[in-house]
Amino acid sequence: MRLPHLLLLAALACSGCYASNVVEKNAREVKVGEAKVEWRPAQASDVPGFYASTRIEGEAAGALLKAYYYFGAEGEYSGAAMVVSPEGPRFVVVEEEGRYAFSAEGIDLNDGSGPVALDAAPGRLRLRSADTTIVFERVELQ
Repeated sequence: MRLPHLLLLAALACSGCYASNVVEKNAREVKVGEAKVEWRPAQASDVPGFYASTRIEGEAAGALLKAYYYFGAEGEYSGAAMVVSPEGPRFVVVEEEGRYAFSAEGIDLNDGSGPVALDAAPGRLRLRSADTTIVFERVELQ
């Protein structure tokens, strides 16, 4: 009876031992892949909601750090942005009580620049002008 106990004890003692492995420094980082987003032309029903920018590319990328927009179902909108100024980062009001129009050409924020191409994906919007692309993610207001 004593031999089975000794064998069990030996098996348990050995199960806790394993070879030490060293992972190379460049293999230690966690690599997170960006999920593929299937963009499509936006429809009017995609627009209403509160959005925060997640990516800014192109000409505005150096000066615009973050942008926030609220689009209402009745064509109203409000927006603010964190920009880089000579004094440092500053929030600026893009529009406090604006009106937008949606058409096949995109979204027109009635700021004199005309319609901007607008794409949608679940929970996201993408504004595309000739020189800047901004990706927004829908944020739930609480």
